[in-house]
Amino acid sequence: SYTVTANISGGTVYQDQTLTAQLTINKAPLTITVTNTTMCQGNSLPIFTASYTGFIAGETESSLSSKPTLSTTANSASPAGTYTITASGAVANNYDISYVNGTLTINAIPVVVITSDKGLSVAKGETVTLTATGGTSYQWSNASGIVSGQNTAVLSVRPTANTTYTVTARNATGCSSTQSITIQVTEEAVAAKPTNIMSPNGD
Repeated sequence: SYTVTANISGGTVYQDQTLTAQLTINKAPLTITVTNTTMCQGNSLPIFTASYTGFIAGETESSLSSKPTLSTTANSASPAGTYTITASGAVANNYDISYVNGTLTINAIPVVVITSDKGLSVAKGETVTLTATGGTSYQWSNASGIVSGQNTAVLSVRPTANTTYTVTARNATGCSSTQSITIQVTEEAVAAKPTNIMSPNGD
């Protein structure tokens, strides 16, 4: 608080007076609001941010003598779900600081399964259909023997040697995961050819 002094002249008729009063300047309210954010399960935590409401006279976040600490109980191993992001520790001489928590949403990654219509072992030259499930979009990595469908859930392949096929599936929240399947190739069967046998008598 500050002391305000007023000196009043009484002129030629009245007695001069000196009056005092206390002036209290309250801190301006400042609200720090944590920004909601998302991440995919298994990823590193994102960098948390916050917005400020209440700075006066052109001041900004740099006016804080200590900036807030933003934290959550979640980590990269946390299951899918929602978690609170809290703010604390901000200091500013001229502001009365309050906080609004934010929310971290951890989205689940797709569980990808690949099936083969011919099993895991085929004869050389056979065409195999590989079908991936668990996502909404699919991208198969380059590999030998691919015939068609590299950007779809269903991949047609004709491997000539043992080959591993890998797909990356993405779900509606944009999270992705990969899965692989190895197709083993055996030598193609050789059909028996009839052989003409002639006797010494030409029979």
